[in-house]
Amino acid sequence: MCNIVALDQPLIAEWHAHWPSEQVYSDISVRSLQTLIPDEHFMMVMTLRRGGEPRSLVFRMKRTVRPAGQRIWHEAEVRGGRGALAAAYPQMPISLRPFEDDPIITRDGSSPCTFVEALEHARHLAHFCGSPVIYTYDGSGWGTA
Repeated sequence: MCNIVALDQPLIAEWHAHWPSEQVYSDISVRSLQTLIPDEHFMMVMTLRRGGEPRSLVFRMKRTVRPAGQRIWHEAEVRGGRGALAAAYPQMPISLRPFEDDPIITRDGSSPCTFVEALEHARHLAHFCGSPVIYTYDGSGWGTA
């Protein structure tokens, strides 16, 4: 069974501040969000109110370290942390990236979906793929599960 953990409001605010509402569930926005989360393997449920109704994004992340990037990543840790490298790494050449980390999106936020529905979907997938944690955020204003 996986843990369900609510994301901190400052993290959500930092991510949401960079994306206008029409781009909040775009591929680049989702990649931006997943770089803010340090875990290697997780599911995400993000529900926001868009167009008067809740729209939910559900994605899975399982990072795998690539050989060339492993050395760079280790050197960054030794120098004092992975945060700066993780934030800058989308601009790195693919051969040097430490992770193969494209999120697998199962609900893209384009159709109505409440937080409860999205969380149930994520629970099923987490059990199926062995994700240890589901991170959640319900900004729909309809209440959390």
